[in-house]
Amino acid sequence: MTAPEGQPTPPTNIAGYRVERVLAVTAMATVYLVHSPTLPRREVLKVLQPEHANGDHVRAQFLHEADITAGLEHPNIVRVFSRGETDTGQLWIAMEYVEGTDAETALHDGQMTPERAVHIITEVARALAYSAPEVIAGTAALDGRADVYALACTLFRLLTGEHPYPTDAGVGATVKAHLDTTPPRLSDRLSWASPQLDSVIAKALAKNPADRYPTAGDFAAAASAAFTLPPPSAPGALPADRDGAMIRTCG
Repeated sequence: MTAPEGQPTPPTNIAGYRVERVLAVTAMATVYLVHSPTLPRREVLKVLQPEHANGDHVRAQFLHEADITAGLEHPNIVRVFSRGETDTGQLWIAMEYVEGTDAETALHDGQMTPERAVHIITEVARALAYSAPEVIAGTAALDGRADVYALACTLFRLLTGEHPYPTDAGVGATVKAHLDTTPPRLSDRLSWASPQLDSVIAKALAKNPADRYPTAGDFAAAASAAFTLPPPSAPGALPADRDGAMIRTCG
């Protein structure tokens, strides 16, 4: 049983699930690779952090995530198997475990080629166009153009290794940047980025939803078209994983 560097050793058992190792730690939850207590398989167990055990808002958000994800069926979305609460009041969600790496790891390892980044957002777009955003968000105020904005931020991150807006100046500054700052240009960070690709990103990151692409699929198609003449891959980078690749989201 292992834990990320600097993290405490995880418990050996959570709610009947035998813990193998920690997969990720966020401000809201710890994600474990576990063994199912009833079936011969490994699963992912997302457990709310102890400090949020009595926070009504965070608990409601965590449960809402499980409810929404459990109602979705798509090859690019992990399945939810169960949910519950530990004896100490920590909520948990048991989900499908998918072998492989994640986009953030590939980015840090220098394995994120432009072709691979476009492939990833195309696969994610297939899942986002799939479910109504107002169902995911629990409000009728949002539509597919909110997913377009989030997907454009993801593509920017995968291509440049940077967030489109600063994240080191505090939450307030980041929120203000998303609201007021002109969308960044890829060509300011990547010498090979074309004006067409800059235009695609700018449209997807438009402040007014009416100025964006209507769906995540439309954005993915436009981004792919902007790579008609793909730039040379970075030295040592992996080739694009177009055949048989499967990108899954678990929230």
